[in-house]
Amino acid sequence: MSGAGGGGRGSGVRRVAVLGAGPRALWAAECLADAAADITLDVFDPRPPGVGSAYAVDQPRHLRLNVTSAIVRTGLGAFDDWRRARGEGAELDPFPPRALVGAFLAHAWAAVAERLDVRHHAVAATAPRPEEGRWRVGGPDAAGELYDEVLLATGHESAWPGAWHHARPDAVPAFPVNGLTPERVPAGRPVAVRGTALTFIDAALSLTEGRGGRFTDAGYETGGAEPTIVPFSRHGRFMEPKPEPDGPLAALDLAEPRAAGAGAIASTPGSARCVAEAVRVTAQAYLRQAGGSGDVAAVLAGTDGSADPVADLRRSLAVVRGEERPHAPWAVGQAFRDLYPAIIASLSFERCPAGEWATFAALAATLERVAFGPPPVNAAKVLALVDAGVLAPPSRTEPAAEARVDAVIAPPGVVPGSLTAALVGRGIGRLASGRRGLRVGPDGGVPGWPGLAAVGRSTEDVVIGNDTLSRTLHDVVPRWAEKVSRDA
Repeated sequence: MSGAGGGGRGSGVRRVAVLGAGPRALWAAECLADAAADITLDVFDPRPPGVGSAYAVDQPRHLRLNVTSAIVRTGLGAFDDWRRARGEGAELDPFPPRALVGAFLAHAWAAVAERLDVRHHAVAATAPRPEEGRWRVGGPDAAGELYDEVLLATGHESAWPGAWHHARPDAVPAFPVNGLTPERVPAGRPVAVRGTALTFIDAALSLTEGRGGRFTDAGYETGGAEPTIVPFSRHGRFMEPKPEPDGPLAALDLAEPRAAGAGAIASTPGSARCVAEAVRVTAQAYLRQAGGSGDVAAVLAGTDGSADPVADLRRSLAVVRGEERPHAPWAVGQAFRDLYPAIIASLSFERCPAGEWATFAALAATLERVAFGPPPVNAAKVLALVDAGVLAPPSRTEPAAEARVDAVIAPPGVVPGSLTAALVGRGIGRLASGRRGLRVGPDGGVPGWPGLAAVGRSTEDVVIGNDTLSRTLHDVVPRWAEKVSRDA
């Protein structure tokens, strides 16, 4: 149990449970504390509260934040201000270790626990059950207690039917990375890694830098304990690196085409076709403004690139460093990132007809590779590993190997076998038509089930873009907290 502020736990106090204790649970707790209502909060998660699975404070330092640190805020204020107050200096690494983000989130949790009557239950809760107008929540070995409000904030699912070990029992999950031991992934032997996205990079660095290897200005120096990493994926390509937030591309004046693209999306709410056209037009304008060249249509269709994924990554890294002229993958990725707030506002909460939704879903899946890739520092490390002969170019087919690592994580939405899926299986809530996520309203409420709400990955496609630490893209959590506080 932590925290003693707020009200007591007697009769008349509104009891709230949050299932999951990651960054969104922290945000929910802060909003409830700010409301100063007569509320008690119980949070259920085996992990320490506030940090979630991705930001554990004890994870290796080579696991970096994949978005700029400037977007991270809590009730304490800006993450970067907190870093400066700790003595990091004026020039901050924009992509710091995720463990440092975890320390900030943990500090924020400790602060909110001083303002709110909150208990942390270090267990995974079972699916809540309605009982006499309230919700019974407990751990796997307890009858549980009754709550007036329950918020599902379970985040990434650790198990799912598509996990590789179902087909390959010897496949080791890439996360948590402490499972990638020499016993399971032997040194000097080829290891097949399924997936070439961000989790693949975490795995590759854990099998190299995490085993004593070292990156220098000259490249990668082996430590002697590395396997030979052989990745594969459906497209057989690396992700495109993001530009540095203060790099040469950031100096471009893209305000006018960006505003025009956002305005076009806002003028036709709910139109996936309008979104696709706005991204195309904006990307072409960016390319012209930057003096670059390339086939925007090919990137949008996913047919860009050469037959050499290493050469493609090398060129893209040179582009974001300002060493080569901008190309179409940068322009499309930048346009999609810049228009994302407008896209979320236009298409979330099933504003897009189910028949048209597939247009956007296909576009988003294609553009994830170019819009939400690694920071330049990690792209450079991938290339250094290739140059050192430790990492093979990715292919589209599973290679022969003596060990296997699964770097494909569970998808967003209602995942079979999850707590949310158990609720839907009992008729509590339903999937939105043609979408992966649980149907919820703007305050996260599950229609027809008062007192039950959900935020985050389980609602993906209903709420778009949940994989973020940003508190400016969505307002579901503050709306939920306002509703709970109003009812208290």
